[in-house]
Amino acid sequence: LYSVLERFEDVYASAGCVTAFFIFLALICAAFLKNIYVNYWGSQSIYTYLTLPVKREMIYFSKLCAFMICLLLFLATQLLTVQLGYSLVAAKLGSLNNGEFVMTNGLFLAFIRSGFLRMLLPLNVNGVLSSMSILLGLATGLYYAALIERSKRYWGYMIVAVAVIIIMKEWDFRMSLPVYNVTFTEYYLKPIVLLCLSSFFIWHGSRLIKKGAVA
Repeated sequence: LYSVLERFEDVYASAGCVTAFFIFLALICAAFLKNIYVNYWGSQSIYTYLTLPVKREMIYFSKLCAFMICLLLFLATQLLTVQLGYSLVAAKLGSLNNGEFVMTNGLFLAFIRSGFLRMLLPLNVNGVLSSMSILLGLATGLYYAALIERSKRYWGYMIVAVAVIIIMKEWDFRMSLPVYNVTFTEYYLKPIVLLCLSSFFIWHGSRLIKKGAVA
């Protein structure tokens, strides 16, 4: 349908907010990797961590939980910027022609129409499962990639590559326009496989630290 005004989700994307999202996401991932590798520089504190009077698995889960919290806070901040951006656009439209251009439930409609916004805030059960599997796959896969490099278990990169391919395919599927007549397999197979791979990353990654293979 033709509209005199550009949709909010198009304004949001054209303003560079989506590009900024991926740039800051990459910076967060880079900071996490630096936090891992800094333990091997200078005083090599990884050896101190492995001698602490706690279970070695706690070292793994503490870093993973910290990374997950950072990602969740980043997503929450992104949602706040969406809300702020819509408020600014609505205020601007409200000042034109006595507010006749302000759309009722415009923000909700933007989340329905935009694949990117639906990734940030899923609107149904399969969307929640998909977004959670992508987030968990990213966090555990990145951490696992660093651990297998430190432990020289390079065969693990093949499994990481499979997870990356699934994440990319699931992202493309979610970013596509809303489709109907989608089978159960198309909706749930990739997220379930991704969650299984994430479970493997957690199990094997914590095992590598427990055995001291990363030192």
